[in-house]
Amino acid sequence: MKPLSYSHAALVALSIGSSLSICAPVAAQTPPVAAPAASAATRTSSADDLERRLRGLIARPGGLTARQASAKAIATSNELKQSEAEVRSAAAEKDQAAVGYIPRVTLTARYTRLSEIDSASLGTLVGTTQAGPIAPGQPLIGVNVSFPQILNQYLLQANVTVPLTDYFLRTNHTNRAASHSLRAARYRQEVSKRSAALQAQLAYYAWAQSALANVVAEQTLEQAPAHSQVPAP
Repeated sequence: MKPLSYSHAALVALSIGSSLSICAPVAAQTPPVAAPAASAATRTSSADDLERRLRGLIARPGGLTARQASAKAIATSNELKQSEAEVRSAAAEKDQAAVGYIPRVTLTARYTRLSEIDSASLGTLVGTTQAGPIAPGQPLIGVNVSFPQILNQYLLQANVTVPLTDYFLRTNHTNRAASHSLRAARYRQEVSKRSAALQAQLAYYAWAQSALANVVAEQTLEQAPAHSQVPAP
């Protein structure tokens, strides 16, 4: 993830120049003609011009580097965002599976208001002042029979349920499956991240290669008239 160096660019430019030279058409059945040797000043000028063009293309202040291209690709990758959402979903399922080990506690509170009865009396009973057989002349007393009305009823109930059989038959397997799903989601996230960075670097170096090829092509076109000026035998 390093920026394109000058030595790397020079090697790429040299390879492109060689390929262009190989692909140049050759006149059929033409005997080789000894071309005049170019002067040292001309060769130095061409090399300096090519180096100046490469440095102007590569060592540009504030230019985009391969690391920056990878960072931008990672920040804007929809596939990576999807994998991150899958990781969060798998983590939530893992937490939900872990809750199965906790005993279930339920608390119930209820209030009931009953309707009031208009007449709460059952009539009257005749009683005496003393217990035992009623003696002649003993006064009798009428007693009203009634009951209190409890109109407000309250209920408060707490239950604790421990699923012992689920611990061995379902909860343990569910928790392990959720752990494996979370690990797989994290691996997919890492793969998506590295894939986005790799694709960005490939596109970056492909662009750099095309830019260098353009420089080499321009240099070749400029030198073509000088190479074509060959004296007749």
